[in-house]
Amino acid sequence: ATLKESHYYMTNLSRARHDIETKSEELDQMSATAMRDPLTHVGSKYAYEKEAKKLMAEIAEGNARFAIVMVDMNNLKQINDEHGHKAGDQYIKGCCHLICEAFKHSPIYRIGGDEFVVFLEGYDYENKDNLFNLFKQEILKNRRQNDVVVAAGMAEYLPQQDRSYEQVFQRADEMMYRNKREIKAMAKEN
Repeated sequence: ATLKESHYYMTNLSRARHDIETKSEELDQMSATAMRDPLTHVGSKYAYEKEAKKLMAEIAEGNARFAIVMVDMNNLKQINDEHGHKAGDQYIKGCCHLICEAFKHSPIYRIGGDEFVVFLEGYDYENKDNLFNLFKQEILKNRRQNDVVVAAGMAEYLPQQDRSYEQVFQRADEMMYRNKREIKAMAKEN
């Protein structure tokens, strides 16, 4: 190859490397963005699904230790309809703040418009019953003050009973819906 051809190939190789590095950085940024919910900045549904797969692998390996808290916001549709979506967004952020304050040491995910999931681990897992009871007390206090109201349910992974992450999720979801019915019944009494 001539000197001119070598220079041409080196220049193109350098451009190709730069393009690859730029695309790699863009992909990393897109991946990081996909892992965060844009409104609340907690984990996204995509991040939640990745974590659920990881928990399934831990269950298969026999070393899973976790509990799930399901949280569903009450009255979001009504707030959106009566006060607009900006007010609804503020309500969602308020709900997220309430959850983040209660479970400071665990990953939190927004998996739907008005649904959040917390994977209790570490300190939060070890103190799950106490933390969940404090969270429910905060929910009742908020209800009395006409603040953010949510329904919540918690379920722990039980190795002798659970064969999948979904079984734990279902129990937490059932407990959350039971709590939702209790809150609605209390509202009718008042």
